[in-house]
Order: sequence, then structure tokens, then C-alpha cells
Amino acid sequence: MRENLKECPFIVTISVGKHNHPPPPPQKTPYNIRNQLQKIINSEHILDLTRRKFLTGTMIQTYLNGKMLSDLHPSLNNQSKIDYFIEKSQRSQYPFGQNVLGVVHEFMKHNMSADPYIRSIRFLDNGQYIALCATKEQTIALSELTHIEIDMAFKRIHGITNEWEVTAYLPRVQKTLTFARIFTNIETAEAYQNLFEDLFGCIERDIGETFNFHHIHGEGLGCIIADQHKGQALGLGQYLNSKYPHLTPIEHLQHIYKLCQVHYKRNIDKNKALSSEIRSAMYIVPNLNTQNEVLKILHKIRDCGEPGTTAWVKDKLTPWVLSGISSVFSKMDHVIWSQTPNNTNAGESAHANVNRDGRNLSLLAGIVRGRDFDKRQWESTDVYEKYNVPDTYRNKSELARSIQSEKRAEKRRKGSRQPSNTAKKRKNNCHNKENITEISDLDDLDKNQHIEQRQKVNNLEYDLLNIQKQRNNEIEREIALIEKRNQLLGIKGT
Repeated sequence: MRENLKECPFIVTISVGKHNHPPPPPQKTPYNIRNQLQKIINSEHILDLTRRKFLTGTMIQTYLNGKMLSDLHPSLNNQSKIDYFIEKSQRSQYPFGQNVLGVVHEFMKHNMSADPYIRSIRFLDNGQYIALCATKEQTIALSELTHIEIDMAFKRIHGITNEWEVTAYLPRVQKTLTFARIFTNIETAEAYQNLFEDLFGCIERDIGETFNFHHIHGEGLGCIIADQHKGQALGLGQYLNSKYPHLTPIEHLQHIYKLCQVHYKRNIDKNKALSSEIRSAMYIVPNLNTQNEVLKILHKIRDCGEPGTTAWVKDKLTPWVLSGISSVFSKMDHVIWSQTPNNTNAGESAHANVNRDGRNLSLLAGIVRGRDFDKRQWESTDVYEKYNVPDTYRNKSELARSIQSEKRAEKRRKGSRQPSNTAKKRKNNCHNKENITEISDLDDLDKNQHIEQRQKVNNLEYDLLNIQKQRNNEIEREIALIEKRNQLLGIKGT
């Protein structure tokens, strides 16, 4: 071997004789190919990138130009190399992983920027953590709303962490927008109290003044629409009580909390043992006009003897639940009640929309994907307000949405009135089985109890008819008054 390798950096090896082994396989990927693949990987969403997503992505397909990956070099036939390249990029960009520690690292890294997306993260003694995500544009816009929808999403984040969204449909831009995302791992009332403290505290820091609630300040947020999650409701009441103790937590809820009617009816439909009469009575409770009517129907439902009705009525007689489903028990301003939605459809559509960007994600990947989604949505809104160019040709005004909703409801009604042949056969078979069962069990049935239960149901139907009759009489009186007014004013009816 030469000593002056700097002057002549070459070594010649001479092998004599026959080789009795095959040449080694080309397992090492050349540097230029490896470097190019690493650049393509770094340009993807690295947090939730997998080998399959990478190999089916448009960037790698464009780079390969119809070839197979192994055509670049035989070593790439071992696709575990792709996993190694991906993990290398993930470790480089997110050294603390993608769970809570990774979120803390991202929060500390961007906390001093002008408008960070992760606004706060805190840990409590009970093991709970709360990560609040929103831009200043989102929180300032939230402070100007008169109503919001809140709901928990369970499909987007992997593991025990759930995502809680604050959403609302804005008619002026014909769009449902998300105003905040909060990630937490506990759903107790105390946890939700901490959650609301972080949310409204962040808003107050951004707007530089106290956040207004309509039932406290006479302006501001007047209605929060949600499902009947007990921890969520009581957590909101406890937060408001801690700020404004002149009202109890339940009284605060009676002024601001409104329950989703879709969830209300869906929970009724879960009890398949209910008769159609009792189910109909449950449906009309939110639409009754006086407290006496509501209580009378609830007591009739409770006393009908059908399975599950006693527990259902007990739950609905809870003060904050009753005020959330019935306007006659709510202390909310009646104008606000009538002008705000009676469902959380905007929140559900927001869940479905963001889920298209990925589900079952890690905590950090869910936050980053949510940030990118919110950025697209809010930039689209800004363009619409500035240039009047919508994000779709479809008319999404409130009128068009109402018409479309009625068409869907009518389609469902027609479908229920016209069952298919298969459904008819199943129904007939069920009737035959029920008849056989009734005949065989007739001797064992307590006839007196059955008659008594039937009498209670009949009484309930009678009361419902009386209520409907009273409504019809009121409508007739209103029509007569309108006709008299028109006669006095000399207006001819059409």
C-alpha cells in the first residue's frame, strides 16, 4: 500500500484464482437515489405518512414516471428501507414523538411567534391534559357570535384523547367554520370546567376585554347548542358560576344551554320496545306551548308502564335538561331561542369534513392536520368576503338548505310508507311469529295488567288529541281576528 495516498488516492487489488461464492447482493442504496427519496418524503405530511401512502402518492409516482421503485436500484426491492427513511425524517423533525410530549415541544417552539396555533397546554394532578388550538382570527370571530355548537369527536385521534370542536354556520359566507379545537383525555364535569376556562380565557386575552354572555351582559353569546352530555353541561355551568356566582350552575345552563333535537329523537328511537303512541308523545314534548302541557304528557308517559319510560321521564325532568329541550321551561331570551338552530348538524358536518383529511391519527398529527384544514377554510372565507367568489357552485344559503332538508325528510317519509317486498315478507313473518307466541303465552299473561296499560296509553292519546284541539281553536281565533282586522282596514281577502 502506498504511503502517499493524498497524492495518489487509489488502491489496486489483484485477486488470483477462482471465486467460489456469488457476488454480494446490492443491498446499499446509492447516495443520490437515497437523497432524492428523502426529499420527496420530507415534502409529504410526514407525521401520518406510511409506506403505502408514500408509494401511492402523486409525487413519487411522478418521480418514477411509470417505473417500479426497484427499477431505481435493486436494493429498494426491500421496502423496509422506505419505512426507515420515513422514521428518520419523523425523528429529525419531531424528536419528542407525536404524543403529548411532542405537542409540548411544538407549543414551546412556536409559542413566541406572532400567531401560534397551539395556544395553551396544561397538565392537571388527575392526569388530565388540555391542549387548546385556535388562531387569533378564529377566537376574535368567536367573540362576535350569538350562538355556537359544541361537540366531541371520537374518530380522528387515536387512543384515549378526544377532540372537542366549537363550530357555527355563518350565513354571510354560507359556510360552517371551526373556531377552536381542544384535545383532552377526560370527560368529567371538572375537566370540562377547565376546558371552558382555557377557551374563554384565551378569547379574552385576544380581544383585550371581558367575554360577553347575553344573560349576564345583555349582549354577546346567547346560546350554546350541544348534545346531552352531563359532564359537558355541568362543566359549563360550574365555569359560569365561578365567574358570575349570583346564579347557580343550573340557572346558568337554563339561560344559555340548548339541547340538540336530533340527538333527543335518536335516543328515543333506540328503545325499540316503545309503542308508537308513547314514541309520538315523546316526540312532541319539545313543541308543546305551556309548562302544564309538558308536565302532563311527561307524567302520562311515566305512568304508562312501558319499559324504560320511568327512567326516561326522570332524566328529562332534570331542570337543565328540561330547559334545554323545551322553550317554555328555558330562561333563554325567546328571540334567541327561536333564531338559533335546534340541532348540532353544523358540528357533525364539521367532524365529517375534517375527517376526510385523516382519521385515527396521532395527537400531534391530528393537531397539524386540523391546523391545515382550518387555514384552508378561513382563507376561503376571506376570499369570498373580499371578491364574492364562493368555494362551490352549489347554493348553500339557509333557504336552499331548508328546501333540501325538506326534500330529504319527504323522501324518508315516502320510504317508510312504501316498504319493499323483502321488508313486507319480513314483516309478515314477524307477525306470524308474534301471533304464535301470543297464542302460546296467552294463558300466562296477566290480562288485568295488560288492560290497565292499554287504558293508560288510550288516556295519553286522548290528552294529545285535546291538546291538538286546543291548538286548532287558537288558530281559528287568530284567523277570525285577522279577518276582522282586514274588514276594518278595508282589505279584501284572497
